[in-house]
Amino acid sequence: MTQIWTALGALLVYYTLSAWSAGQGGPPLFSAIFYPEAARIEALFALIICSALLVLLTATGAAYAVAVGKVDWAGRLPVVWLEGLNTGVLSGKVYQGLFLLAFVFLPIAGLYHFLDRFSGASVIHHEGLAGPFKPFCLMNCPLLPSGRYQVGDGLTYANLELKSKSGEIVDWLPILEPWGILALLVGACASTVHLLYRVFRYSLTRIG
Repeated sequence: MTQIWTALGALLVYYTLSAWSAGQGGPPLFSAIFYPEAARIEALFALIICSALLVLLTATGAAYAVAVGKVDWAGRLPVVWLEGLNTGVLSGKVYQGLFLLAFVFLPIAGLYHFLDRFSGASVIHHEGLAGPFKPFCLMNCPLLPSGRYQVGDGLTYANLELKSKSGEIVDWLPILEPWGILALLVGACASTVHLLYRVFRYSLTRIG
């Protein structure tokens, strides 16, 4: 499980930083950045990918914590790279704490950033017959019974064709996709809380 934790954590941190950099206008650090020129669309992909990776990472960490049993919190986290690290001393705890911050809390901050960025996008009917409205409109959205919807930054009927040709928009399923993304985010948060409980449960018991 240590190797899985390390691989997932490194991939998650790398993708989070790369998507964040691309969204700020900097160079993408990861070749799988899909829309480096469209920050809000890149934020959409980052929300999905980072949420899924965080669920897998925290589930792996929680399973490891259960497997090692009643040891100090630092020993209930997989050790990255330094096999045989003494997690009972201060330096070992600091080392483990830094990787907990990097692997778990940095991606959570990234998810908040990506959610905030993508929430500012616009959704519009592909023929301009409805919209624009925000992507997380869950009730009373101006929807038509048929036709495709597309999402992008600052979409209007006047610039829809231009942004489509430049590859700055993607198709969007109102109601369905917002709920799916929110479910992923809730799952990532719940899995993170479960990991923290499994890691710190005995430390909290001693404090109590």
